[in-house]
Amino acid sequence: MIHINNAQTFELTYIDPYSRDKLGIVHEGEGYTAEHTLGRVHPDDLEQAISSCRHYLTHIDEFSTVSFMQRILLPDGSYLPMFTTSMLMEPLGGLVSFSMDLSDQLINQRSIDK
Repeated sequence: MIHINNAQTFELTYIDPYSRDKLGIVHEGEGYTAEHTLGRVHPDDLEQAISSCRHYLTHIDEFSTVSFMQRILLPDGSYLPMFTTSMLMEPLGGLVSFSMDLSDQLINQRSIDK
């Protein structure tokens, strides 16, 4: 999954269409509603993810990234575990993130190594 989050508010500003459909995220007008952004991250994971991103943004250098685990709410009410790596790319609008599905069906050592 590829997504971009605002570097100040961490709200979602872009998500690739396949992931948007899989997660049931609705795009309304100029952006996404709060319900479909930070509200999709499991409450136990959200504070740690934001803390990690804030620390990254205050200690950023040219090649640094931030990585964290988070669970994302699916339309059926279950949570999808994901490993996310983000990098600030201001020309693209904020924190550009790549999130990998860590569910039992897709996780294997080869995927993690990649």
